[in-house]
Amino acid sequence: MPKQVVELADGSRLAVWRSGAGGTPVLLLPGMSQDHWLYDVLVAELAARGVLDGQVETIAIDQRGTGDSDDMDRRDPPTTGSFADDAAWVLERLEVERAHVVGHSMGGRIAQWLAIRHPERVASLTLLCTSPGDRHRVPRADDVDATIARCDPMEMALLSYTPAWLGSHHELAETADAATTTRSAQRGLHYRASHGHDAWDSLPRIVAPTVVVHGDADRVNPLRNGELLAERIPGAELVVLRGARHGLPVEHAAEIADVVLRQVATQK
Repeated sequence: MPKQVVELADGSRLAVWRSGAGGTPVLLLPGMSQDHWLYDVLVAELAARGVLDGQVETIAIDQRGTGDSDDMDRRDPPTTGSFADDAAWVLERLEVERAHVVGHSMGGRIAQWLAIRHPERVASLTLLCTSPGDRHRVPRADDVDATIARCDPMEMALLSYTPAWLGSHHELAETADAATTTRSAQRGLHYRASHGHDAWDSLPRIVAPTVVVHGDADRVNPLRNGELLAERIPGAELVVLRGARHGLPVEHAAEIADVVLRQVATQK
């Protein structure tokens, strides 16, 4: 994907990766401490269907502190709301009036605020394995928290992908793993932003047509969190992928592409 650098209002620079210029914009927001690489499989899936040539344009953001974007200032820690404001600024600077927004995990939390704070920018909303925030979420098991704290690559992979899929797709899992930033101080700021998220009271204000996609084997964000979002956002549709874990944009890129293309087709 070709890279473009966007300067934010405070002078910070974000790397933005675009494919399919001229098509209907689809904004891709990665999860906690991850960058645009997370969506490479999904972008390839869309391209394989021949839809990127003039039909769909993908715009993937390296959030502050990840990928090729500038680091964050620890004295002014970000929130999911401030990340959403960054995304709105990126769309403005790219002269994209409205986009179909896809957010994974923390990226889904950012997407919620983008739809709440900047509704004119959001043509539709697709929320992947995310939650309304810690105050109202169904918590994950203690052993999952311990696994995440250890950051062991294989343990993390098994939280995201099924063993059968991993056995034949090591290269795709490694590509997705490469999306996670190694800048430990920046990871901590992302963690604080994600776990400080609370959009519960504002979710009923979302007017964008919303699809919530969740795996019923997701131990990072248990399925009940997706159900809560679908119940809280007016008119939202819930799509449950049987046997799916947390790595929906990678292992289940084909199913996510189906949802994205349906959103684009029905919400032009």
